[in-house]
Amino acid sequence: MLTDRLKFSAEAAYLPRVRFSAQDDHNYRQLFIQESSSHGDGTMLEGVLNYAVTPNWSVGLGGRFWAWNMHDGTVMFDWPGLPLFGPQLGRYNTERYGFFLQTDYRWGDVTRPAYALSKLLFNACR
Repeated sequence: MLTDRLKFSAEAAYLPRVRFSAQDDHNYRQLFIQESSSHGDGTMLEGVLNYAVTPNWSVGLGGRFWAWNMHDGTVMFDWPGLPLFGPQLGRYNTERYGFFLQTDYRWGDVTRPAYALSKLLFNACR
């Protein structure tokens, strides 16, 4: 909590293994490109700044970033009617980001009942 109404939260994730398989179709040239890799890693980062409009309702603004890095891969070019070319080396990386606006509403009373707080304090003192 940055203030009594403003809260910042962040998350990060590491993907130790990422696989990739795709087909790129070029219909005008009648070309099909098959791409794949099974050796990669990635990451995801996210941050959200929430503002509590009321005790039950909050709005937030956030951003998210993804990155996948394939360390090696293959490409197969397939022109219908022509012999298939052998696999060629390829490397694939992608980065994506986005921003979002969110809202959260909690139904009912959001304060703890007095008996729950007294039970929590009692257990902490034991």
